[in-house]
Amino acid sequence: MPCLRCKLRSLYYRLYRRLFLPIRSIAGGIYIEDQVTATFIKDGNVVKRIVGPKIHNRWADGGLDSVAHCLRLGCGAAPGLKIEYMRLGSQCSDINLTPIDVDKSTTNTDPGGIGNVKATSQWTLGPEIANICQVCLKTRSYTGSGNIEAALYNFGTQFTKPSGVDLKIEWTVTLSRA
Repeated sequence: MPCLRCKLRSLYYRLYRRLFLPIRSIAGGIYIEDQVTATFIKDGNVVKRIVGPKIHNRWADGGLDSVAHCLRLGCGAAPGLKIEYMRLGSQCSDINLTPIDVDKSTTNTDPGGIGNVKATSQWTLGPEIANICQVCLKTRSYTGSGNIEAALYNFGTQFTKPSGVDLKIEWTVTLSRA
């Protein structure tokens, strides 16, 4: 029977791998890595850029299916699962979304390199949006009507989009073999 010290060490390393290593393994020896960037733009100039950590994300099966669909058939292919919307949230958690704004349509691309998918949304000018901490990707549901939560990203700290400034969110997903 393992000693208490051994159990604690094992728990520590499991938590460390889960929370602090940027790349997660999914089925079939494939790794998934997310990079989310928030860019503030005023009069065509970048005012501020927040690059989120490569941790604090949660994917639903439907979201992974939509990434696979984009890689296999191209991001503009229809019908099928597509990342269609992005939404902002205020809770610094990757468990539940606390929405603070309306869904925004996404532009999806598969930029250079095999295994990359990028979803981009932009909140133009408009009023201030306070306490942003989460970004949620939504896909078309399997039934074809409505949409479902595909992935949830947590920046780990809250920030505010000032009034009169554009906010552009770019979420890049990279899949690679183990």
